Formats: sequence, structure tokens, C-alpha cells
Amino acid sequence: MDGVLVYRCAIEDHPVMSMKILLSAALLVACFGVIDADNAKDASFCDKRFSNVVLNKGYVTCSCKTGFLGNGFTCIPLAACPTTGCCPSGTMWDTAQNNCIDINECTSADLFMNKCVPSWGCTNFNGGYRCRPNYPDVQCPVGPCPPGMDCLNVEGSARCADPCFYYSLLDGTTRLSNTSSAGIFESDRNIYGWHRYTGSSGVWMQVGNVIGGLKCGSAKPFSLAASHPALGEGIKSVPLQMNLLDGSSLAIGSLLVKACPEDTVSNGFYIYQYTGQANTEVFCTGKCPYRER
Repeated sequence: MDGVLVYRCAIEDHPVMSMKILLSAALLVACFGVIDADNAKDASFCDKRFSNVVLNKGYVTCSCKTGFLGNGFTCIPLAACPTTGCCPSGTMWDTAQNNCIDINECTSADLFMNKCVPSWGCTNFNGGYRCRPNYPDVQCPVGPCPPGMDCLNVEGSARCADPCFYYSLLDGTTRLSNTSSAGIFESDRNIYGWHRYTGSSGVWMQVGNVIGGLKCGSAKPFSLAASHPALGEGIKSVPLQMNLLDGSSLAIGSLLVKACPEDTVSNGFYIYQYTGQANTEVFCTGKCPYRER
């Protein structure tokens, strides 16, 4: 398998994460503390003095050397961390252990820390968490939601609602399938809940394996492996795939998608439910058949 991603100690049964983890000396560093590794187009973006650089086909993976913490692009000495706040996302400094330790977001009642709805659908891993996809059988709070609705956080409470009216926005123009990845690569690691892509001409998630690798601001971007649902089909589970560097693809699970009716800015749009991931890759976008007004 091309490429290496050394990502933290807690290796769970996740097809995307497990396929990209190299059990090497670098993993021992991850087990000692918390190591963050991210991708870039070339080594010029990695920390010049304190990073380890893994050369992949067409891109590099940057991580900090032993005794340093950071994302590989900026590495700070471990001794300076108590005053500089260098712990990676999803971790915090522990004075007793003199290191960054995992934050268990799943035990928090803070809606900004644990964005899973209901909160018990949260699964913690070292440095982050994932949410259980709700549809269609989740108890919200005591029974499943009607077709086309999902269990959502509405004014601080979990209740069934139409996600076409409760979503966040993502810039789809930075993830277009015809854009070659450059600089420091994007990551959709910490995106949760229903989202709608925005762009100058309207965007949707790319369908099919016509992308290849090193597109969409990512090394091996995700795309849908089947068509979007039609308006009126409600919430549909659509298979996902990872697009590899050799032009092939790998099935990696599914994503909940819904087609929404026209609004004041569009003749119609799609929304997608993200549940968090340990992988650093992004979901690729393409031109949407709906037109912006």
C-alpha cells in the first residue's frame, strides 16, 4: 500500500485507518505520547528542524520527532508545551504525565465538545471521537424518527427534525475533483453533523472513481460510489470509496445523504451527514446539477 500515516496508539476496527497505519518505530513514538501526522505536497511544508518526513508517491507525510509535539508542520519541544499549548486537537496537557493525553469527548455534556446526537452515540478514540449514524433506528429520545427526519440538536435538546432545515455550510470550491492537491493538504477529520456544500456555481459530493489520488486538496480523497438520492426519497445510505493514487478505488463504508427542495438561493441541494473520522482525507466535490439562483 502506498503512503504511510502513523496515527496514534488506539487502533480501532476502521478500514480506512487500519489500511494506512504502518507498525514501525514511529508507532512506538505514538504509543509513548500522542503523535499527529499530516500530509503535504512536498517536504518544504514540514518543520525544517524537528519533523520526520515520509516520502510517498506524489506527496509527503509530516510528523514531529521524539521529544516534540505538533502537526509535523510546526513542532514544539515537549518541555515547552505547558506554556505554549502545543497539544494536538482532541488532547490536553497532563502535568503528572508531562505529556498530552486524550480528551474523552464522549463523557462531556458540552454540546460543542460532543456533537453526537444523542450523546450516547459517541465512540471515543485517542485524539478524537466518532458518532454513530442515527438513521433509521435511533431512539430520539424514546423512539425512532419518521422517514426523512433525523435525531438532531434543536435548541439544546435531541428531537426528530428535518435536516434540510438544520445543517452547517462547507466551502465546496476548495475540494473540487478537478483541483490538484497542493501545499498543506485539507482534512475532514473533525466534521460532525449535516452539512451542505457551497460554491459559486453549486457543488455536490463527487460520484464515481474518476478522481484518482492527489485531488480535492487531499492525498486519497473520498467520493460516493453510487448516485445521490432523488428528491422525495428521504435519507439514503450511499456507499463511499477512497480514490487511490493508481486510479483504483477502495470501498470504505457509507454516508447518509438527503436531497432537499429549492430555497431562496438554489433550485435544490444535497446535505450529507458526517460522523468524524480518524483519517486525514477529505470528501471530494464536483459540480452540482442544481443551479444557484
